[in-house]
Amino acid sequence: MKIRLRDASESDLKALVEMRVALQKHLEVRDPEIWKFSQRGFEIAPLEVKARLRSKSSYVGVAEDENGRIIGMIMAEAARDEYRDPERFGHIHWVYVDENSRCRGLGRSLVKTALNFFSRHGVEQITIGYVVNNPEAHSFWNKLGFVARVTHSSATLNSIAMRLSDASKNGCGKDA
Repeated sequence: MKIRLRDASESDLKALVEMRVALQKHLEVRDPEIWKFSQRGFEIAPLEVKARLRSKSSYVGVAEDENGRIIGMIMAEAARDEYRDPERFGHIHWVYVDENSRCRGLGRSLVKTALNFFSRHGVEQITIGYVVNNPEAHSFWNKLGFVARVTHSSATLNSIAMRLSDASKNGCGKDA
């Protein structure tokens, strides 16, 4: 299969939104407790993707098959934070490859296109985030040299309040 990698454009909006929604659904299957798209989220997804396409600090790339059908996408962003060293960093927000096109190197190829974008923006360090219960993502990013440095965790307000009200859990150690 011959694959063409290119920068995305607004004419790709429909396919990009479909992939963005498919990515979210994939994440929800991997971890049913992860945040979910609200109805409003589905409604504004096209606006979010369009804003990313228009932003000079964002990169959206696509992979298309020999028929011109988009089968993969990546969205990355170059950022600057004066409190960080290095000050310029990049973040890969989304990578999605159509289920029938996986395990063929498309994800790696899409990441390469984002690296070119990052290089042009003076980025030295790149961050990513992925769902913990997604072993394919963990393996993919690990093979590219990404190492967990920060963990983001979540809990419901009620579950935290319940644990805080349990007097037997005071102190330090295993039960904190």
